[in-house]
Amino acid sequence: MKLKKVQFRAKEIELNTNKKNIVEEPLKRWFGSSKTKIVIDNYKFAERLIKNNKRSFNYKGYSIGYKTFSEIKGNTNEVIKKITCPMMFITGEKDQNSSPLMSKKLAKFHNSKIIIIKNAKHALFLTHFNQFNFYLNQFIKGLEY
Repeated sequence: MKLKKVQFRAKEIELNTNKKNIVEEPLKRWFGSSKTKIVIDNYKFAERLIKNNKRSFNYKGYSIGYKTFSEIKGNTNEVIKKITCPMMFITGEKDQNSSPLMSKKLAKFHNSKIIIIKNAKHALFLTHFNQFNFYLNQFIKGLEY
């Protein structure tokens, strides 16, 4: 189901490469509609970055890249099971792109560490950076020999 949504977005971007599809919709998915200062500030920052690149932004390239991304099936369960290094999955509770369910399914392969940050979306490393960095540092420290 999720892949179908991504493929639909890819087709929409290909047919209608405009501000709504390239800037507004992705930012809504990544940040949501939270009214907290940190989310609003990071939303505006990301929006400025995209808008500042509009003269040199390659809309056709973005469309082609997104279409390619939408057609990738990903690794099979058999390939993922062969990964031997420790893994940790950090996702936002409200992330529509890399959902908690996806992370839970992946984490089952090796009894990997999974962290779901409450009220966070796709850009949680910006909006919930204290929590994100804390868990990432704990994971890395656990890898030291």
